[in-house]
Amino acid sequence: MEFVSLIGLNKGDVLAAMFNAAKIHDPKKQGSRQKKMGRREASELLDKTSYIGSLEGRSLKIDFSGTKFDSSYYDRDNGRGLAQEVIDELRNWS
Repeated sequence: MEFVSLIGLNKGDVLAAMFNAAKIHDPKKQGSRQKKMGRREASELLDKTSYIGSLEGRSLKIDFSGTKFDSSYYDRDNGRGLAQEVIDELRNWS
């Protein structure tokens, strides 16, 4: 297991960034999204649930209930080390 810290980050920003960086694995479920996910939409999703398995054809498998998450499944499906890269990028912008 590889854990990525969420401390100091807005979870809506994290979900949006992880979604936007994820590969589309099932184009049939992609929906009609023309733009990237933003903080507001991500925060609204996290108000309903803390676990996001897949979303619009993208595999995320992230549990947002704590201060860190296991990135092994996200990385397996989207690229080795991608979760930490996304988090590092967010931290650089914060």
